[in-house]
Amino acid sequence: MEPRLVGFDIAGIEDFFHKHIQSGPNSIISTTRSIIYDLFETNIFITIHCGETRIDRTLSQIKIISKHDSFIDAVMELGADRLGHALNISGPFFHKIKRKNITLELCPSSNCQTNFFSQTPWIDKSEKIKEYPLLKYLNLGLNVCVNTDDPAISKTDWTRELFIASALCSKPLSIEQVIKLVYNGIRGAFLLDNEKEELEKVFNKEIMDLVNYYTNEFIKEKNKKVILTISQFTGHKKNKKSKPCLGGKNANGR
Repeated sequence: MEPRLVGFDIAGIEDFFHKHIQSGPNSIISTTRSIIYDLFETNIFITIHCGETRIDRTLSQIKIISKHDSFIDAVMELGADRLGHALNISGPFFHKIKRKNITLELCPSSNCQTNFFSQTPWIDKSEKIKEYPLLKYLNLGLNVCVNTDDPAISKTDWTRELFIASALCSKPLSIEQVIKLVYNGIRGAFLLDNEKEELEKVFNKEIMDLVNYYTNEFIKEKNKKVILTISQFTGHKKNKKSKPCLGGKNANGR
């Protein structure tokens, strides 16, 4: 695969944009769109950091959440293919995100570093502990995936991120949910359709290889238990040689 530019990431201080959301030709969205207009013309994928700002879900913060919703709505007008982090997205936008097939990028280690999430949510019952949204997004059928964000800063890799993601959820991720996250990541990748198909084939083969391996191991273990059970009920055991006694006679006196 030859090197090529596949995507462009837009990031910034969300609190600043909350204060400058407006409509019209001079709005921050119109200005941003005019700056990156050439990117839209070249069909380069766009990802936008959105919903990462720390927002406490308390009654005193309703106004802030309202401003945040306006920001998300404005960001979606830019035609983002992916939303980076997307931790604080409220109900009204779920249908729009699903309809536009926008991928949501959750980055567990980075999310813990920038927000208050507990890796033992089933123990921590404090009202200050926010619920990690991964399971909610999965249950809603959104195209959410797990990412590393910046492996060098977070000192992590993708496998570790899956373990952390599972720890952050109210209950551990199932094997089916992990596989779903992988497929979501492939479908939301900044790749051509034929490249995604090839990547899915590779993943499908790896999954089948794992299934076949553990199926064979299970059958082997099950057969061992069956043989052991049969021997217990039938009394079939290996004949042991009689130990010779003094005088050249064995234990039967022969």
